[in-house]
Amino acid sequence: MSHRASCIQDAIRKLIEVLKQHPDHQYIFATHSPTVISASDPAAITMLRLQGFETKFQPINHEDTSQLHLYLADIGARLSDVFGADRILWVEGQTEEQCFPILLRKGVMMPLGGIAIVGIRQTGAWKDETPSGSLSCTGGSPERACSCPALAFILDPECRSEQAKKELEHLSGALAVFLPRRMYENYLLHPRAIAGVANGIENFRESGTPVTKEEVSTLLDLERAKPENYCAKAVASDWEANIHGADVLKRIFANLFVAQTQFDKVRHSVALTNWIIDNDSEKLLDLAKYVGRILAMSSKKALEAAE
Repeated sequence: MSHRASCIQDAIRKLIEVLKQHPDHQYIFATHSPTVISASDPAAITMLRLQGFETKFQPINHEDTSQLHLYLADIGARLSDVFGADRILWVEGQTEEQCFPILLRKGVMMPLGGIAIVGIRQTGAWKDETPSGSLSCTGGSPERACSCPALAFILDPECRSEQAKKELEHLSGALAVFLPRRMYENYLLHPRAIAGVANGIENFRESGTPVTKEEVSTLLDLERAKPENYCAKAVASDWEANIHGADVLKRIFANLFVAQTQFDKVRHSVALTNWIIDNDSEKLLDLAKYVGRILAMSSKKALEAAE
């Protein structure tokens, strides 16, 4: 890519970040540019195809990789073009990939500019107490192979020992940091938020009765008392930090909903994040500031290294 083309793409990303600071407006982009699509994080993508003498409108599910590949092939681009960025902040998985931008943009009003937040897809090798593989940009999916600097790796501490954490920090070249709580879902154990998201799901209960925060609180209290929800040496009194948040949410949803409705880790976590940010932002403010500080410090170090 030429320097001029790179500057144009960077300007496009920054312009769209400015537009994102005005969520009360709706913007419609007519474009073939993968940069515009990736930077705008669109609510909907519609492809226009000329068939005979008619223009057909085809909605694209941007969560369906196969549809994205077909769409990108049609405009002469690759998935790596869409997810291109100046620098990458690597996070634990797809949930954080979707939720951290919400925290930064809505929680602390921090624009991302040319920074992409990308979820690591292959974290299995790092779950053991002694990690067997090194952290590198190739930890993501093949389409997102890293061709730009990694700012940091924000990982779940899970049940790792301090020694295991230090080893991961060493393997990452001092780029690995850990969430203050066991995993991101621990920040979403919010009874009113869970009830709100539940009540927003159509036909979630055969009876049609709404979920109450008291009902969710009762289920949460039962989960807090289960020893199997904690690491071996965890302190149950600090349950918000140490409990297995994802498993707890899964069981709470299973108790609230009809059998065919299950906890969708990514979709429901995004919904919970948005609900908390919109209705009780203080609950996520510390985490948003924490991620923002990591991003700012890492960006500063990257700029100093480039000078």
